[in-house]
Amino acid sequence: MTIRDPENPDAEDPIVQMLTVGSDLFVIKALSIYRVLSADTIDPAKKHPDTRHSSEKLYSVGARSDLPQSSGRFVKMVKQ
Repeated sequence: MTIRDPENPDAEDPIVQMLTVGSDLFVIKALSIYRVLSADTIDPAKKHPDTRHSSEKLYSVGARSDLPQSSGRFVKMVKQ
């Protein structure tokens, strides 16, 4: 699965860290933060067998930004 910025799909934004909070998987990239959506999350009844994993862009800040300098701060930010 490739996680690309929907606003800028050609941007080179490497994954810096992956973090699980509860049952959610977050991907922290250099310039942005995403929540990974599994096919089971999107289609729990499995009515659409073509359903693919996806991602949702949450923030336009990432590991290079001052805001989520550590995964601990990010966890607090997500839980709010």
